Amino acid sequence: MDKDLILKIEEKAKDLENDLAVYKDNQQKIQKQINLLDMDVKQLKKQQDHIRTENYKDYYLTPDKRNKIINRLSETLEQEGTILEIKALNDFKNSGYDAAEYFYVDTVTNKSRQIDILAHKQSSFKIKETRTKIILNLWIVADCKFKSQIDLLCFNFGIKQDDILNFPKFIASDYRFKLNDVIEPNLLITSKITQLVMDANAMKGDHLRDTFIYDSCHQVYSCIKSLHYEMSQIYFNHMKTELSRSSYIRQIIREMNNNEFISIEEIMERLHLVSVYDLLSEIETIYLDAFIPVIIIDESRGILEAELDSNFKLKNLVDKEIALYKFSKGYKLDENDFIEDYIFFVNRNGLTKLFDYLDRYLNKFEDKFCNLLECHPKTIISLFENDARDIAVLNNQL
Repeated sequence: MDKDLILKIEEKAKDLENDLAVYKDNQQKIQKQINLLDMDVKQLKKQQDHIRTENYKDYYLTPDKRNKIINRLSETLEQEGTILEIKALNDFKNSGYDAAEYFYVDTVTNKSRQIDILAHKQSSFKIKETRTKIILNLWIVADCKFKSQIDLLCFNFGIKQDDILNFPKFIASDYRFKLNDVIEPNLLITSKITQLVMDANAMKGDHLRDTFIYDSCHQVYSCIKSLHYEMSQIYFNHMKTELSRSSYIRQIIREMNNNEFISIEEIMERLHLVSVYDLLSEIETIYLDAFIPVIIIDESRGILEAELDSNFKLKNLVDKEIALYKFSKGYKLDENDFIEDYIFFVNRNGLTKLFDYLDRYLNKFEDKFCNLLECHPKTIISLFENDARDIAVLNNQL
């Protein structure tokens, strides 16, 4: 074999041996790094396990950690909307409402769900010339939505207060008095709301979003539907008890069932009743329950009316703080309900106006009730029939 060829092969073999030694050395260094990283990972996992099992006082209340953790928790609570819920709950309580977070069973999914605020205020009065007491329970079902830098833009389509139907929601539909005569004339009633993103750097189209409006409305009405059913069952049982006491009302229902053309005035004359209030002479208590749906946003966020010109171009924005939104909830609460309904959108500043509307509503309720009773005495009979929901039950008690 050629000596030069042998020398070349030997040199190449030495080079390969040298390269192999270098690779082995690098491999050892890399393995050392891998081992160190592995140790670091194990150490971090130990620390993680320690934190998980660490006493809460050591974790939250140690002086060198406390401020950092408090600042981090404050940011999280604000971003998650927890602080807004607490503020709003305080607003309700300061306005005379019992208010708390509420868990209910969704009647569609049969699963437990949570609503941020269920607030309650009660009003009562005695009907003149009787011992009958009317108790009105006003329920506010509210969902709090904290969205940083997001405001609501509302469009005015000329919906008038006189057009408001079936609001608030009532268990006893015959006594469903609308809010339209207690809310201020310039309250915005809208059927179109969109979200604005307050961002000077946003690209075209990024200023508008629609992510929570319908879902929020549906969740509030889902809770109302559950409450509506629960209260109607209580109301049903109570009215059966009251019906058993009232010989007049049982007699009137019997006469009206036997003769659908007979008037209540004729029956009252036959029973020698002098006044419509005689119908209530044996009734002790009538409960009525009304529900007000509300979406609450933070006071730093706006509810803005979009003023459009004749060419439907945006010409101005008006700060409203409160608006009444007409939307389709997609189902009926009962056979007397409409699929379209209303829900208040307010920021915390607008809550003051809402409380004022509802207080005026409660103050006028006695007069409304008595005027309706005097003008339409059959209403009190319908109250028993409609809310009992089962004529067979009534017939069994006649």
